[in-house]
Amino acid sequence: MSFSVGSLSLYRSCVKNILPNTASLKRIEDTLRTEIDEKSLLPIEKRTPLVCVGGTSRAVLKLAKRQFDLSETCRCVTAQQFKRLCSVLRRGDKEAADLILKTDADRIHTLVPGIMILRHIRSHFAANKLIVGNYGIREGYLCQRILKNNTYTHKTGS
Repeated sequence: MSFSVGSLSLYRSCVKNILPNTASLKRIEDTLRTEIDEKSLLPIEKRTPLVCVGGTSRAVLKLAKRQFDLSETCRCVTAQQFKRLCSVLRRGDKEAADLILKTDADRIHTLVPGIMILRHIRSHFAANKLIVGNYGIREGYLCQRILKNNTYTHKTGS
């Protein structure tokens, strides 16, 4: 399922500082309600677990590994761990900034809006855990194209 909001667009339209404050978080939540809840054409059915791909979900996994001492091979974040992580990051204080900077500094601006999207979707699906894929949409697209091209080349070579 794909929605028309992303972490960068939320950051640009809703956040005035580096990390969102309470007013910014409210603007993000209002935007998510409008863009996901009200504009969604498909009914959202409860599912568990939620499988996530992309940079934000991989960053969430890295943060959870650091925050909860999860093993390096772990690919899952429980709902409880995710809620606790959200609580820390939504405060927007020095602890939140330090955690982001030590884990994935490039995402300092977009991580909290991205986590807000994941939080909103996890809540709708009532997922008890997030399973994070190793790769993202781009990698999947490239693999599909490469496999398609290899299959095509193989067929013409016979």
